[in-house]
Amino acid sequence: MQILLEKLLIEYKQNFFDSAYYNLKTTDSLPRYKRAILESVNKIQNHEETMDKLAAIVMKVKRIEDYNDAFHYVEDRLRFIQDSFIALEHLILAIDRKNEQYISAAASKILFFTNLSDDIEGIFNRLFRIVMTKKELDYGSMFNLTQARNLDTQSLYNQRRMRIEPVAEEILFDDDLISEEYRQEKIKALLKNNIFGKKEIDQHVKDLLDGKKYVDASTINLETQEDFVKLILIFLYSKSVGMHYDIEVLSKECKNNFVTFQNFRIKGV
Repeated sequence: MQILLEKLLIEYKQNFFDSAYYNLKTTDSLPRYKRAILESVNKIQNHEETMDKLAAIVMKVKRIEDYNDAFHYVEDRLRFIQDSFIALEHLILAIDRKNEQYISAAASKILFFTNLSDDIEGIFNRLFRIVMTKKELDYGSMFNLTQARNLDTQSLYNQRRMRIEPVAEEILFDDDLISEEYRQEKIKALLKNNIFGKKEIDQHVKDLLDGKKYVDASTINLETQEDFVKLILIFLYSKSVGMHYDIEVLSKECKNNFVTFQNFRIKGV
């Protein structure tokens, strides 16, 4: 029991709890630094002059020629810091769960080896103790083992059965059951999500520009609901990494197909 306690508790406390886990939950606790760091990151993101300086430094250090690429690199690094704190929180929760599991397992082992009751667990525990302590023991007086080659049909043995290879049956499908119109509607619904991704919107902007330096949102032909959705996504995706365009919000409102919104200019980069 002394060896078991040393393995389960003392070594665990010295090698894990005292050296790392205790500091992680007290002096080096994540919430202690999280707020200040994230506030600093937000200030940097919202300060245009600081972002410009960082982008200029990145262009020099990383040898990036395009300003937008350098700016996106800085944005990615700042987002990485924010995401890392979220990942660390999940990691600490996972460590907490593992710690609780280890403590529960250790408690179960201790309870098992200290069980001297008359239930099945206690009986086997005492039996194991006798076997481990007495080297010369007549096991024949305790066990009755025999080798049985043949089992009757009333035993608990499950008889093995010959494996039968399955044969697939042919499925007959009536093509007239589903109309061509219904099939096309389903195909269109399945492909609908693929037309609103960043890659598709970026290509859509290239098609709109068609070699021009810029195009105003007020001049874009908006006829269907998809056209309106694409215009909104053009605005939302404009600051995303890897997009080959940028937008400039104009001072005047505009009206396009009965919809009034703040006009903006889409420029290729």
